[in-house]
Amino acid sequence: LNVPAGYTPSADTADDSQVLVEIKGAKEVIELLTSADIQAYVDLSDCDVSKGYCTPEIKVKANTANARLASFVPKKSTVRINLIKNS
Repeated sequence: LNVPAGYTPSADTADDSQVLVEIKGAKEVIELLTSADIQAYVDLSDCDVSKGYCTPEIKVKANTANARLASFVPKKSTVRINLIKNS
C-alpha cells in the first residue's frame, strides 16, 4: 500500500514475505473463515527511500462480514521491505 513512486517493494527474507495471523473469536465464526477472508498488508507511505528499506507495521483486515466478528493479531509486528529503484 502506498509504494513510493519509482520503487518496487521486495520482502527482505522469505520469512518477511509471509505473515502468520492469530485469529480469536467464536468457534462457529472461525470455522467459516478462509485465507481469502483475511488480508495482511503494510503501508509504505512513511518509508524513507534514501535508506533503501523500511520496517513498516503489519496490519490485518477482514474481507467478509463473518471475519469482522473475530480479531486478528499478526505473529510479528513489523517486516523489513527493501525498496528497489526502478530502472
